[in-house]
Amino acid sequence: MNMAVMKKKELKPYQYLLAQKDACPIVMTAHVVNRHLDPGGKPATLSKAIIQGKLRDEMGFQGIVSTDCMQMSAIADNYSLSEALKLSINAGADMLIFSNQQSPVWQNPADVIDLIYAHVKSGEIKSSRIESAYQRIIHLKKKLSDVDKNIANIIDTQ
Repeated sequence: MNMAVMKKKELKPYQYLLAQKDACPIVMTAHVVNRHLDPGGKPATLSKAIIQGKLRDEMGFQGIVSTDCMQMSAIADNYSLSEALKLSINAGADMLIFSNQQSPVWQNPADVIDLIYAHVKSGEIKSSRIESAYQRIIHLKKKLSDVDKNIANIIDTQ
């Protein structure tokens, strides 16, 4: 399938959804490889060409990008934890999910934080990248907090 067909058919639902104001505050990446979108063959979760290039720059998505579980075999069997963290954050992922505790290797959250911190300290991940992720998350939390207040006010008046 060429890019023209992909844009016309495969990306159409995403383009429609992203065009709706505030309809999609979070997008979760998949660990799929699509050489039309990333000629280097990185899974979408680790691909700057897909997350930053296609999703953010080309399609205009400004919300939160979340990974799927980083312990799934497509990532864990092919990348070290350190490399996967560095690639996903630099690609534009704002939230990283570690939920597959059935995996033979249990990931201690403190170890993940330490690895990210080491990458920031070494300059392999820019602190501005962490800050932009933080701002997106805080923005959504504030928006959801306002929704909660409105719902609480409606319930109180009934």
